[in-house]
Amino acid sequence: MRLRQVVLAASDLEIVERQFAEAFGWRVCFRDPIVAKWGLRNALFPASNCFIEVVSPTLPDTSAGRHMKSIGG
Repeated sequence: MRLRQVVLAASDLEIVERQFAEAFGWRVCFRDPIVAKWGLRNALFPASNCFIEVVSPTLPDTSAGRHMKSIGG
């Protein structure tokens, strides 16, 4: 079995981008504009042979936003 992608949710995408660059040297390799239709922004980072995707809500009632609110941020 191969893990292709892990998705994380964050309230501030720019902070996560800076932290990943500083901690791991990762740079954004792709942004998918289509996620905007679900009220999200995203950034993909290559990590070895898989991807780490970070999504950030742009609208209040997204599944990622509701999940983050339910766990306290």
